[in-house]
Amino acid sequence: MPILPSPYKPPVLFRNGHAATIYAGLFRKVYGLNQERERMELEDGDFMDLDWSYAGKPTHKVAILLHGLEGHGQRPYITGSAKILNQAGIDACAVNFRGCSGETNRLYRSYHSGATEDLHAVIQHILETRKYMDRSPRIAMIFELKTRNGSAVMARIAGILSTAKRISVSSITIKATKRGVAAE
Repeated sequence: MPILPSPYKPPVLFRNGHAATIYAGLFRKVYGLNQERERMELEDGDFMDLDWSYAGKPTHKVAILLHGLEGHGQRPYITGSAKILNQAGIDACAVNFRGCSGETNRLYRSYHSGATEDLHAVIQHILETRKYMDRSPRIAMIFELKTRNGSAVMARIAGILSTAKRISVSSITIKATKRGVAAE
């Protein structure tokens, strides 16, 4: 994993990662993002909610945003990422995993970071029902899984999608280190 040096020096209050995380969770607000909720029916009779936001102009690029444990598509780190992506000309689909959209699911099954069936269903849904297959689509997965399992999930999904035609998949996991930012 390469180390990318960063000239960024956070304010004294936020040099502690815990303080920065708590502050952002309690006080950060994201304004100016319009999201549309889509209910996606799953094959097992349950559902997942997808929160869509769009770039100013039509695009063939889409980013799928995956929240972390106890998260959802309305968390500031998700909506902030969606806003930046939209400004860069990329549509964003914030996935609310089972039980995370604020509405109780039909089945007694929650998500865990090692299961990829629901994420695979989301990707298939996007490719089959949205405009991204009209031109060679570009799909990026951006996720916050604070476990080693996150990389395993990406590897499994990349394997599933590698058999699909005309799809370019990319992802990056970013971790803060004492020397800078490391990307894998």
